[in-house]
Amino acid sequence: MENRILIDLNDRANWLYESTSPPTAGGYIVEENRVILMPEGEHRLFAFTDAVMHHAPDMLPFTHEHRSGFETFFIDGGSMEFYSQGKVATLTKGDLVHIQPFVTHGMLFNEDTRYRGIFQDWKVIDSFPELFRLKEYDPDASSKMAAQGVSASQYDFYIHDASNSVRVRPEEIDAVRNPSRPLAEFALEGVTMRMVVGRWETNGVREIWQAEMKEGFHAEWNDFPVNPELFYITEGEVEFTVYGRKYIAREDCLVKIPKFAPRSMTALTDAKMYDLGGLTMWYLLLLDYSSLDAAKRSDKEAVGRLKAQYGCGIKSAGPA
Repeated sequence: MENRILIDLNDRANWLYESTSPPTAGGYIVEENRVILMPEGEHRLFAFTDAVMHHAPDMLPFTHEHRSGFETFFIDGGSMEFYSQGKVATLTKGDLVHIQPFVTHGMLFNEDTRYRGIFQDWKVIDSFPELFRLKEYDPDASSKMAAQGVSASQYDFYIHDASNSVRVRPEEIDAVRNPSRPLAEFALEGVTMRMVVGRWETNGVREIWQAEMKEGFHAEWNDFPVNPELFYITEGEVEFTVYGRKYIAREDCLVKIPKFAPRSMTALTDAKMYDLGGLTMWYLLLLDYSSLDAAKRSDKEAVGRLKAQYGCGIKSAGPA
């Protein structure tokens, strides 16, 4: 079976399932959603969606909460009003939100907005195959289900009033992130790593980092890396070599690499990408590495032990 390694999010052939939200009372469609990747493993990682959200003049602000699962959304075009924990702020391209269980959140969209999500321990997406089949049979299924009070997939969806939210700057809302305001930042040779989601915010499962790479930055993994990878390129061009085959990833591309697959990567231009797999304990690794003096950093065995301690499968990295 062929693995999808390079995934162009703008190519309809890469959309597993498509759906639209039921129309509002005024007849507006708010969401066009595409499922790109289904979840995998114990913590249901790698689930990824790509949505276009629309402005609906008749929508009023409200928030909701989930009591399980973690959601991280990237705003990659347009703008929206984001409501959370009694606050509201305007978010634009480059912002992201990380939503933990019991955190109230809601959105109103000012214009067509690209809204991409990665999930963990989240069961809502499980219903998409059945819903897709149902809508093929009955295109009006969503409206009929809503009218009959049938929940399509939101098993723990609790709605709250958000009309009294206080307007603040984006950085004043805990769930809002931006790599310009990282939780941690480490400048290495050829790459700057910025943490936007910490492991303590995902029940210890993973971290999310942005890597800003200079042209020519190259990374080579161990021969048989035990972790799968998922990278999201937002700027520039990055060449990945997987199983000896080359893939050039550009803006709006995912790269999904299965475990054990031989792999390497080179930034063909200055580039930015997110590490969405997040299994490597990058924060502790880079914290400890930054404390080493020059002599210890040049000790390959000592650095190798540090990488092994924190689950890093990269054996060498730096300018080509």
